[in-house]
Amino acid sequence: MELSHILLPVISTKSGKYGQDPMGTKMKLVPALQPLLHLVTMDNEGEEFKALRTFLLKERNKLSDAINSAHQTMDCALNILTKR
Repeated sequence: MELSHILLPVISTKSGKYGQDPMGTKMKLVPALQPLLHLVTMDNEGEEFKALRTFLLKERNKLSDAINSAHQTMDCALNILTKR
């Protein structure tokens, strides 16, 4: 259960842990990183590119943190199970 609390906000929502996505919104996996598809078509010297790149780096960091937390949770669970 703890793993789902860690991973679901970053892999299945656009608004994150405390936000609320609009009802009926169909989203792809890791919706916060979907603008990456637009980034590759942009002029990399423009302000819009730089702003989107910064946004995507922050979203990548959120995903990375969630994966690291999930990994630590799994390590703890495995340690508990192997000590039995």
